[in-house]
Amino acid sequence: MTDNYVYIIVALLPITALMSVLQVNPYNALIIRGILGAVSVMIYAVLGAADVALTEALVGTMLGVALYVIAVRSSFVMRLGIVEPKLEPEPKLELELALAIKQRKIRESEELHENFSFIRQTLFRDFEIEPKTYLPEVIDGIRKIVKKHYLRLELVKYPNSEMLEEALACEEVHAICTRQENHSNGSTVLSDRISVRVHRLFEILQSQLNIPDSIIEYKAGSNKEEKH
Repeated sequence: MTDNYVYIIVALLPITALMSVLQVNPYNALIIRGILGAVSVMIYAVLGAADVALTEALVGTMLGVALYVIAVRSSFVMRLGIVEPKLEPEPKLELELALAIKQRKIRESEELHENFSFIRQTLFRDFEIEPKTYLPEVIDGIRKIVKKHYLRLELVKYPNSEMLEEALACEEVHAICTRQENHSNGSTVLSDRISVRVHRLFEILQSQLNIPDSIIEYKAGSNKEEKH
């Protein structure tokens, strides 16, 4: 006679399967998928199918979930292309830096080079672009929106706008963001233009990204839609 606890374990199988199907968050679904595999392993082991239980544990649960995690991690990402600004230190600061080193009377060339590099790194920020120093409002807004849809934002930097447009045309990125100047009535207004090639991402950003003086357009061939 089969013990009653077997029926309890078997009842967990359809419950966890239904929970996995109803999950919206893919990572939560993967966790429940692992629980589903563990329940299956217990059922096979209790019923005496040790070889099937071992196969399910190694292949169906551990390897399967690991592959799904890698697939979700690599595919649930929005690649945003931006132009990397070329920041150059002011000549006046360079002169002040040289005078400061000279006043310290550093004689040896090796020691001079080491101190020069250290002071330069202290005075001048890294030339690599950071989200906090370039288009912060747009990038932070996009990051918050895509996070709601369980996506992560990846910034891809290009040296100029021409390569940025080419990257969008070659489908290297899902969207690009540029800052442009609009001249009207003798005044200059800065606006952020976001071009998106994936229509679903365009719909999401168009409905949820509310930033003044921003333009969102959908680029797919010759079709363009803009939001001001």
